[in-house]
Parts: sequence; structure tokens; C-alpha cells
Amino acid sequence: MPVEAIRNVKTVRGGDRVEWEGLTIEVVDTPGYTTGAVSYLFEADGKRIACVGDLIYGDGKISISTACKMPSRKPKRTGITATQRARRNLIASLRKIAARNPDQLIPAAAR
Repeated sequence: MPVEAIRNVKTVRGGDRVEWEGLTIEVVDTPGYTTGAVSYLFEADGKRIACVGDLIYGDGKISISTACKMPSRKPKRTGITATQRARRNLIASLRKIAARNPDQLIPAAAR
């Protein structure tokens, strides 16, 4: 945890790489809990670390229940509802992180 606030000087999106304090941080789009969510991956002390925010939280929970509670709208041209789309996004995001084979996940704090 930083002991003082870090000023936000740049907006990032999936595919970006950010240099900070000698680390190269990879930004990965990981929608699921929120549509614009990203995760951050970097190597430190020989380990690949994934900071996944609310994609995974607490002691390993996922936010599928939140996605299930989204209001179900009429299917768009794709033929799927908003809830189904949220579930698909969540699963795809979890697979993106798994494919990067992190040694450690840093999730959001328990709610």
C-alpha cells in the first residue's frame, strides 16, 4: 500500500504497458463485474503477479452473482440478454488472466 497518494497522470486501457518504479505493468481488459474493468500484471521478485480488482475478490470469490442480478433487457441483435453477456464477459476475463499463468493473484478486499 502506498503511504501517500499517487497522482493519476494517465488513463490506461487493455494492451497498454506502463513503466512504474522499475516495473513494466501490462494492462488487460477484464470486464465482468464492470464493463470497463482492467487488471494489471507485472513481474516482481521472479513471480508473475496479477492485480485483478473486483474480478476476483476476498478469498477467491467471483462476482457472478452480481452479473446474474443485472436487469435483464430484451436481447439485442446478438440474441443474448445483458445478464448472459455479463456472464460471458466474466468467464472470458477469468480465462485471460488464467492464460497469463500468474503465480499470485491480488484481488479486491472482501466486501
